[in-house]
Amino acid sequence: MIRYFEKTQVEDVIIERVNLGKVTLIESKVIWERLQNDIIQGHNKIIADLSSCNFIDSSLVGVMVRAQHMLLKNHGNLKIVMPSNQVLEIFNSVDLSGNINIYEILEDAVNSFNGNSKFKKSQHFPAEKACEPLYTK
Repeated sequence: MIRYFEKTQVEDVIIERVNLGKVTLIESKVIWERLQNDIIQGHNKIIADLSSCNFIDSSLVGVMVRAQHMLLKNHGNLKIVMPSNQVLEIFNSVDLSGNINIYEILEDAVNSFNGNSKFKKSQHFPAEKACEPLYTK
């Protein structure tokens, strides 16, 4: 059974993985609730893994901006993982408020929070090549 939303924790980093090809308003509301709950629970290092998404609409961009704003108020940060060029184009075309780093590889996003963490690649996170953030605002 495929879980459309998965939460993983690596040390003090929360990873919210979205296992959907398409994210629109309905799914964005669920993602917002998950991110908001993480922040309310006191987590301030969060990664939104959108690497399975091939299409997003502006509602998800709004969710990411709201989550980052909320995290910054709590001395936290949001990082996004998304190798899809179509999704990256949407984020690049929108003037993102705040500082949202976008990575191609989950391991790089995790390590950007904690340096050399104990993060291990697993079945959920296959071997990938290392890279710098794709987009930093």
